[in-house]
Amino acid sequence: MKQTQYYCAMKGQQFCHRHVLAEFIELTYGVKVRDIKIDEKLNIDENTRPEYIREALKDIMQNQLER
Repeated sequence: MKQTQYYCAMKGQQFCHRHVLAEFIELTYGVKVRDIKIDEKLNIDENTRPEYIREALKDIMQNQLER
């Protein structure tokens, strides 16, 4: 599988399109999407996403299926 990377300037838990895209990919394809940050010393750490995004996206996707 090819690896794709998305970059964004938003910080950690701030709302960002990358959170929605990551949740969509995970829910639709079952592929784990990591949200990472790299500091000035090149240390890599994983960010957590706002929890409400997954639930909101699941509701939206379910409503679309019911149409």
